[in-house]
Amino acid sequence: MTPAFHAVIFDLDGVLADSEPWWNQIDANLLADYGVTYRGEYHRNVLGVSYRLAVEFYKNAFHISAPVEELMRRRGQIATEFFANRVGLFSSAKATLEELRQMKLASRTGDEFGERLRASIPRADRNWKFV
Repeated sequence: MTPAFHAVIFDLDGVLADSEPWWNQIDANLLADYGVTYRGEYHRNVLGVSYRLAVEFYKNAFHISAPVEELMRRRGQIATEFFANRVGLFSSAKATLEELRQMKLASRTGDEFGERLRASIPRADRNWKFV
């Protein structure tokens, strides 16, 4: 029997994993690279916005001279490390992903960060382990 679909697209945060508690630490690491001590005081200003809007906010709030593209790239590197090594999938997500893998369906996440994380993983290891 041929499946009714050939791929599944997931949003990463809140569906497969809960990254929200980690963003203050990710941003604190980013801002420390530019001499800023950050304790999450602007969390509400960057909650739910794109990388570009978040780093533009930080650049302006803390008078950082680095280009936005550099800040975006560095934030992505830090976030990728956090997701790969600290943020786990929801337990229910693991079972669902394994079932879909058994069905030989293509995998993608529907957000910028998920695809950046996926692209950072060697092709041989991408099979749902780090969707």
